[in-house]
Order: sequence, then C-alpha cells, then structure tokens
Amino acid sequence: MMNAKLIAVATLGLALTMLAPEAARSDGGKTYKVTITNLTAGQPVTPPILVTHTGKTRIFNVGQPASESIRQIAENGNGAPLLDALAENPEVHEVVAAMAPLVPANDPGATGFGSSETYTITAYGKARYLSFASMLICTNDGFTG
Repeated sequence: MMNAKLIAVATLGLALTMLAPEAARSDGGKTYKVTITNLTAGQPVTPPILVTHTGKTRIFNVGQPASESIRQIAENGNGAPLLDALAENPEVHEVVAAMAPLVPANDPGATGFGSSETYTITAYGKARYLSFASMLICTNDGFTG
C-alpha cells in the first residue's frame, strides 16, 4: 500500500512543467509539451507513463491504497497493467509511455540516460487532467506521480 508521505516527498524531487497548448486540433483537442525533470540526488525513475483524462478517472489517490496497476509499477517497474487499464477506460483520452528512465543530473551510475525529457500529449474535450506515474527505482515499493 502506498503511503501519502512517500508520494509527497518523492514528488518534490521531480519537476513537471506543462507549457501552454501548442495547437488546437480540428476535433477540439489541444496538444501540450510536458517536461519531467529528475531533481533528486540519487533516485532514478522508470520511464514515465503520462495520461490525459477527465475528472471521472484517477490513476491513483493520495492517501488511499494503491490499485493493482500502480502496485505493479511501485514494486516491479511494470507499467503494462496500467497501460492495459488505461486502454480500456473511456475517460482516458491519450496515453504516452516513455521509452527511457530519468536519472539524476549527475548520472551517478554512468547510465547515459538523461535527467529531463519533454513529452507531447493531447487532451480532448473534457480531458482537463494530466497524470503520470513512475517507479522510484531505488526503493522496493515506491512510485511518484
């Protein structure tokens, strides 16, 4: 089960920047560029999963037990169950699954991965929310979102 304090502390170590919409699509969607930067001193995170959705859905609730899909991310770095759940949810509008982890800027393990990445995601209609989730790699059951 997730602890709200763990989530709050972990989130402080990441910077999420959401820029103004780039362009409106003919179907009413707006495209955003979202930059996630790992600001921690030594905590890499798994490739983030980003999702735009309506207020009728949440991928996690602070202070509540984690869903099975978030548990899989937190314990195993396995995003497949969350991706499957999002694909079946009509309140979800777009999902972006990153391909690489985000490491601290000093790259303590000399991984060659970056500490910051910009993703493009679109929100349609009533999709006014953006959520993301990643495993905190140096933990046995932590995630950030």
